[in-house]
Amino acid sequence: MREGILKAVFGAAAAVALTVTVAQAPNAVAITSIEAIQQTIAEQTNAYRQREGLKPLVRDERLQEAANAYAHFMARTGQYGHKVDGKTPAQRVGQAGYDHCIVRENIAFVEFTGNPTAKEIAARLLSGWISSIGHRKNLKARYVTGLGIGVARSDVKDLPRGAWRYYAVQVFAKPIADAFRFAVRNTRGQPVEYTVDSKSFSLPPNTTHKHLQCSPPLIKTKVRGEQRTYKPKSGQTIDL
Repeated sequence: MREGILKAVFGAAAAVALTVTVAQAPNAVAITSIEAIQQTIAEQTNAYRQREGLKPLVRDERLQEAANAYAHFMARTGQYGHKVDGKTPAQRVGQAGYDHCIVRENIAFVEFTGNPTAKEIAARLLSGWISSIGHRKNLKARYVTGLGIGVARSDVKDLPRGAWRYYAVQVFAKPIADAFRFAVRNTRGQPVEYTVDSKSFSLPPNTTHKHLQCSPPLIKTKVRGEQRTYKPKSGQTIDL
């Protein structure tokens, strides 16, 4: 029978450290492959999103490269956090060649003795992320489309003999190519004031302002004292 102790330590809004010790059967031998762990985390992530009524995410090689490199950095150095390599998640994704519009990141580490299965490792990670408001928000991000999963194993010196620490990085992103592009045109003979979500704009007469943003826009303006709202599609021009 296995016995497990779960201890969660939370860092920044998009980070979680989980320390898990699970006693394994003494006859366990083969080490679970990193690729199997990554694939299982991706599958469980998408299964969770689908249960929440959200679209599954597509694994992207560039996001995978960024996540994997950072997991290996933390495993190699023993440092933990979102910027311990001197870069932000967005910078790491950009260096991997992903021109991003949105980048979100969850990180964690779990410790096991023996040979846990990929499902057991992934389940511990997902359980910790889901139980945290900030990390759950990343898991449920509505407008991301791509996913990268990085995992690295480390036999750090302070662990018991036969124990391993698994560092995991989960990257969610949306490319700039999929951003919402729209325009607002002032067809009146006087300046027009309007907002896109919470940001205010002033548009001179007979001019057009082009916008680009990562989530669907909501435009608000007043015409003769009456509030009007618009939800433009990507590529659309709204006349005010």
